[in-house]
Amino acid sequence: MLVKKHIKQGQGHEGGIFTVEAPLHVLNVQVLDPVTKKPCKIGIRYLEDGAKVRVSRGIGASGSIIPCAEILKIRSTPRPTICMSPVSPELMAMLNSLLF
Repeated sequence: MLVKKHIKQGQGHEGGIFTVEAPLHVLNVQVLDPVTKKPCKIGIRYLEDGAKVRVSRGIGASGSIIPCAEILKIRSTPRPTICMSPVSPELMAMLNSLLF
């Protein structure tokens, strides 16, 4: 995306209005309907087997299933597992006496 940037004149560089590239946020990108190839909103539906899928919705949308990108199916970090060792009753009694 190109934006206009106003830069003040300073030592060693000239001032003025320059056109520079700026990042485009992911929220400003719209998904295309796989059937009509037009921008659409996304809805959530559950299939008969209980699977959660994204479907196209809105004016002129086909209502078809929007496939999820393969990169989104792969977790970059594993889910944390909580391993708690069993607490002895004596330790629990001591903790309760300190807290209450």
